Amino acid sequence: MPSNQKNLNPKNLLEQCAAVSSDFGKLCQAVFDFAAEVKKAGGQAFFVGGAVRDQLLGLTPKDFDIEVHGLDSAHVETLAKKLGPAQSIGLSFGILKISNAGHDIDISLPRRETKTGAGHRDFSVGIDPQMGLTEAARRREYTISAIYLNIVTGQLEDPYHGAADLRKKLLRMVDKKTFVEDPLRLLRGMQLVARFGLTVDPDTLTAMQEIVPNMGHLSAERVRTEWQKLVLAERPSLGLQLGRTSGYIEQWLPELSALWTTPQDPRHHPEGNVWDHTLLVIDRICGLAAVAKATPDVQLILALSALAHDLGKPDTTRNVEGRFVSLSHESVGLTATESLLVRLGFEEKLRRRVGALVRNHLRPDQIFQAARAGIEPKLSVFRRLIHDLRPATLPEAIFLATADQLGRGPWPRPDGLMAMPEHYDGLEWWTATIAKNKLDQPLEPILWGHDLVARGWPAGPMIGEAVRLADQLAMIGFSRRDVLQVLATVTKPEETITALRSLVQSESS
Repeated sequence: MPSNQKNLNPKNLLEQCAAVSSDFGKLCQAVFDFAAEVKKAGGQAFFVGGAVRDQLLGLTPKDFDIEVHGLDSAHVETLAKKLGPAQSIGLSFGILKISNAGHDIDISLPRRETKTGAGHRDFSVGIDPQMGLTEAARRREYTISAIYLNIVTGQLEDPYHGAADLRKKLLRMVDKKTFVEDPLRLLRGMQLVARFGLTVDPDTLTAMQEIVPNMGHLSAERVRTEWQKLVLAERPSLGLQLGRTSGYIEQWLPELSALWTTPQDPRHHPEGNVWDHTLLVIDRICGLAAVAKATPDVQLILALSALAHDLGKPDTTRNVEGRFVSLSHESVGLTATESLLVRLGFEEKLRRRVGALVRNHLRPDQIFQAARAGIEPKLSVFRRLIHDLRPATLPEAIFLATADQLGRGPWPRPDGLMAMPEHYDGLEWWTATIAKNKLDQPLEPILWGHDLVARGWPAGPMIGEAVRLADQLAMIGFSRRDVLQVLATVTKPEETITALRSLVQSESS
């Protein structure tokens, strides 16, 4: 937690950045050099926003937000050229964007923003380098984002007591008048709550509820950016709960709001309804991904699949003889998954990968339970699962299945107390099974194109069709020897394809 210190040592930040990479260390030094040049020219450069918050929390910032006071836009832009190529929005709007060494630097000037319309771009901007820190900070949404750190001296300037709020883990708006002008601030609040375990100030929650009706004006890009931060947080459930209490999910995300009115069988889901289960699963999968050091792309896929995995239950849950069942919810949920991810601004490639995980999320545990009951799966079972998961992967499906099991409870322990599960036997079984069957390597086809060319087949689409049919037969349980026997019995290409197709149809029926 942050201390009551009024200064931060710039050398500490330089050392932290250098520890990340030499390029980031050089970039951080360039930022300090830029601030020194600003001071020499009669201005002051401040870290503000996440860069200050992270330092107060003992974290190394990934990106830098810098606000320059006392200099005009032309002078600041000239000094900033040493930091890297600029993507100027530009300084006529008060912001200069620079990317360097894989990190972003936003340089801004003090400005007033006045709402002029309903859209997220409908603001008039007035730059005033001499307005002062207190007035400049008024446009920032939360107090923990309105703390200034003089880059040269390390002096903290905290006009709205954001450091105290950070110590109390409190999310509080700076100014209601400016807060309600941009509905994106609710989404930012959701991801901040999820990332840092914050509690929302009651007046701030009321303001959030007021801006919910205006959230339809947000662009898909802005929505996606904040949702990515939310689902990649340590505890996404906290942000999702804020989305519920604010009214945002109920008004704008019906796919999710349907979950908290959908019951589950308490014998299998003592945690409660589908919403309660989903919150547990998404937190669990983020923890699993962090331990496994999954890449951010994989973490995003896993988190979104956890969020969507039971979206089919509202349409399939029935009370059958006193038990709630949700038959085929994994396939029925694909429509809601697609709708939700489109609404959140995610691209088609990602949606297909998440959809494949949702559609197949029960199968890894079903295979494990069969093995535990003594029914050893054939290689064809694994082949079919891997095939059906494309473009997702088997490890991703196993992560989702593991989180799905760990997101149920509490269950009685041997000592009589109730607790959430900390272990899923299926994860160990799958780890061993993958190694034993080399499932972490691409599965070789049981029929190759050169097998057919060697038999005199002409180049063309018939070769591709025969290989595809053989792949389907492999998933049913056929071996390479079985398929080659068909080729030896039926020699003409057209007749061979007919024979392979008949086998697929007869064995699949």
